[in-house]
Amino acid sequence: MTANVPSLSANPGDEAPARLKAALENGLLDNYDVTSLRAEPTGDWSMTLGKSKLTWSGDGATVTKSLLPHLTIPHWGHMLGTPHRAALNELRVNRMLSAHPPPVPVPALVRCSRRGPSMTFEAVDGVPLGPKFPSSLLDTEVDELIALALALGDYRPRRRWFRRLNIDRRLNLHFRSGLLTGPDALALGQFADRLGVKWRFAHGDITARNVLLDGQGRLVLIDWEWAGLYPVGYELAFLWFSLVDVPGGRARVEAALPVGHEAGFLLSATLVQLLHFQLWLGRPNPHIARHEETLGRLLEAVRVRPRERRQLH
Repeated sequence: MTANVPSLSANPGDEAPARLKAALENGLLDNYDVTSLRAEPTGDWSMTLGKSKLTWSGDGATVTKSLLPHLTIPHWGHMLGTPHRAALNELRVNRMLSAHPPPVPVPALVRCSRRGPSMTFEAVDGVPLGPKFPSSLLDTEVDELIALALALGDYRPRRRWFRRLNIDRRLNLHFRSGLLTGPDALALGQFADRLGVKWRFAHGDITARNVLLDGQGRLVLIDWEWAGLYPVGYELAFLWFSLVDVPGGRARVEAALPVGHEAGFLLSATLVQLLHFQLWLGRPNPHIARHEETLGRLLEAVRVRPRERRQLH
């Protein structure tokens, strides 16, 4: 999360900001330690959200995101790197976005420091469009999320330091973890080779939770820690994955796929599904049966080398 709750009282003794309270009451910050919200002696407000501490200035003008110290996340393993590395990537990406604005709204970076690391943004007058896995969104909201992902596809920065999804390493990890059989891992690797993957800069984590609806009705894209180079189709594939509980949501994403992106989308959707299974290993998930069924359909589609767009949802 970054600059998503700006409307703070200037008096530290007042109750929590209205927009922050609305986000909490609507469950938009589920899975975070929301009990950590507190007024600081300086008049600021702070909260622990996942891997980070967010601090809103008392006047509501800025919000600072800093990595929690001494943080390790064992289940990330060799798949995602360390939280510190992800935070540094987000810092570098936001500096790039500030110097070369993308074709989508993003929070304005005020200052940053590699110590921490930390980033201070102009506060956005808005709250997340929904949780990572929303149960309902309006068709218009789904279409706006799709449009956001497609618009970002026209942003083509080039930096030697971009992190790049390592497909072979991911497949080897999933095979060693028992998530893929040898034949399925081989089929996916061969599919990627035949595809001749085209790489694009992408946010890498577009979900309703990472999009703020601001006071002007704009969708503002936040949390760029996973940004880097991904196969064409990955951006929409991640959004597609997150819409499992939204009636008709996945079908709308599939219908919006640009011509020629179908194979990249299929590869990416399979990799996104496997990524989450890897993260869920040994961790209870009430929806895992549905995801297992979807993964089976994705792998079957890879094995038969589809040439046409398929209904995967």
